[in-house]
Amino acid sequence: EPDTLICLEKATGKILWQKANPFLESFPEADRAAAKEKEATYKKLTKDSNALRNKIRKLKNQIKKDKEGDHTEANAEIKKLQEEQAALNKQLAPLKVFASPRTHGANGYSTMTPVSDGNTVYVFFGNGIAAAYDFEGKRKWLRLVQKPTQGWGSSASPLIADGKLIIHVNTMYGLDLKTGKTVWETKTRHSWGTSIPFQLGDKVLIATPGGDIINPKDGKSLIAKKLIKLSYNAPLWHDNVLYYIQANSAAYSFSWEGEKLITKELWKSKLQGGRYYASPLIHDGIIYGVNQKSFLTALNTADGIEIYKQDLKLGGTAYPSPVLIGTTLLVSSDNGKTAVIVAGKEYKALGQNISEKGRSSFIIEDDKIYYHGLKNLYCIQEGK
Repeated sequence: EPDTLICLEKATGKILWQKANPFLESFPEADRAAAKEKEATYKKLTKDSNALRNKIRKLKNQIKKDKEGDHTEANAEIKKLQEEQAALNKQLAPLKVFASPRTHGANGYSTMTPVSDGNTVYVFFGNGIAAAYDFEGKRKWLRLVQKPTQGWGSSASPLIADGKLIIHVNTMYGLDLKTGKTVWETKTRHSWGTSIPFQLGDKVLIATPGGDIINPKDGKSLIAKKLIKLSYNAPLWHDNVLYYIQANSAAYSFSWEGEKLITKELWKSKLQGGRYYASPLIHDGIIYGVNQKSFLTALNTADGIEIYKQDLKLGGTAYPSPVLIGTTLLVSSDNGKTAVIVAGKEYKALGQNISEKGRSSFIIEDDKIYYHGLKNLYCIQEGK
């Protein structure tokens, strides 16, 4: 947090390089000194305005408590302070560009997962900055794309489709991979989940959590009637079916009639209520969804019929997405607890593990598990 990309040696965890991506660096180099001064002015004026706001609030609370007293002096003081605050806010108005976007404490500014095309690493942060680096840590480009305005911040990770870097903030952007310049931009429903690329025939398309299907060539929507909207997690494409899994779930298939995309709803299903921060997982004809309170539901992928549901009672909030190791399902919560379950048509628990608190999903590679806790990054290997 808030804007640093870190590269580590996978074998040892040694930090090879780390690069900050502050908002000020989106200004041309010749303008940065002036921008830095304006940013400092903005911070000072904001601090002074907040101090006046606190004084006004304190006086109003005193008046509220002393209902029978004479409040003439207090009201006069409030009026004076409000005039001072209005003057400060007028000075602040042209400097709002230096304001950090609002975000939730559990979200922050570095929730997004970097993405790579095998030659370059691309990253996007909640300050609105996107950047590209080679594997040695040399920056290729950096730019301001768009600052989130949702209030709770942004958490949709960048993706690559049709040779473009796709970033979805308030607007969805298709950026040139080499330069970062905007190729297209389109208005489509925002969500905190990440859009996914998927292959339909010989064409790559983008499914958004907001229920849209976007053509990455030009950013245009390919469907008139939107699919259901996911609020927090990502859709899932598997065996030519697109799944949207939350309390109200649905599955869709698609086909082409010439250049027209035809949508077919395969099924709808109701799961346990609550928010679904974790994205779903599919294995052997079963799709697993887990809500914020770690309530696990297993559905038949063919018809959406419930196979079983189970309260895992992990506590905390289930931000991490479930992962699979062989036939073993790992379902985690941000308090560090992980349920170890046998994947299949019957619920069978193998136990629970406890690790450092964290909101990241496990990464599985060969016989290793990588886990990013709130303070540390771990590599876990069987028997070690």
